[in-house]
Amino acid sequence: MSSLAISTIRTPLLAPLSAEDAPPTRIRHEIGEGVRLLWSHGFLRAIALYATLINFATSAVFLVLPLKLLTAGVSPVAIGSIETVVAVSGIVGSLAAPSIIKRVPTGLVSIGSGVVAALTILPIAFTDDVLTIGAILAVTIFLLPAGNASVSSYMVAVIPDRLQGRTQAALTFAGGGLMPFGTLLGGAMLSGFGGETAMLVGGLLVFVSIVPLLASREVRELPTPDQWTIEAWPGQGKR
Repeated sequence: MSSLAISTIRTPLLAPLSAEDAPPTRIRHEIGEGVRLLWSHGFLRAIALYATLINFATSAVFLVLPLKLLTAGVSPVAIGSIETVVAVSGIVGSLAAPSIIKRVPTGLVSIGSGVVAALTILPIAFTDDVLTIGAILAVTIFLLPAGNASVSSYMVAVIPDRLQGRTQAALTFAGGGLMPFGTLLGGAMLSGFGGETAMLVGGLLVFVSIVPLLASREVRELPTPDQWTIEAWPGQGKR
C-alpha cells in the first residue's frame, strides 16, 4: 500500500546535490541544525513537547490496560477485540482526516485531538467493561490521524527542503525519547499500586501533556492550510 501511494506523487521533487555541489558537513552539525530549527519555531516547539509527554504517558497506559483487564478476569479474546475496535476507528479517522484538516484550523485540530485523548483515557481507570473501553478508545483514536497529518503537512510546508529530514528526525527522537521510561513507570505503578491507580496516573499524565498546546499562542492561532503564512526561517531567504 505504501508503494502504491508513493507512486501517485506528482509533485516535482528536488534533485539531490551531487558530491561536488554538496557542502561538507558533519553529523553533529546536521543534528544540531534540526534541533535548533525545531526549537526556534513556536508551533513546532509546542508539538515536540506535546509529543514527548503524550508518548511517555500513553506508553504507560497501553502497558497497564491489558494487564489490568487480565487481572480482572477479562478473556484475552475480549481484550483483542478492543485492539480491533481501535484499529477500525483509526482507519475511519484516516478517511475523515482530509475533510477535517481542510475545514478546521490546524491549531484547533492539534489541540482537539490532545484534549479528546485526555478526557477519554482517564475514565478507563474505573471500568473493566470491554464494550465501554472499546467505545472510549474509538473516540480517542478517531481524531489522531487528522492531528498527526495536519502537523506533518505544516512541517513540510514551512521547513526548508534541505532541513526536512533533520527536523523530522529531531521531532521523532523527541517524541520517542521518554517512551521506555513511561513503560517502566507503568509497570512499577501496576505492581506497586494496582491497575486502577496506574491507569489514573497515566490518565493524569495525558492531561499534563496537552499543556504545551494550550499554552502556545502559535498553536491556538494557526489557521486552516489555505491561510498558512510561510515565513522565512532565520538565516534563510524568502520561500
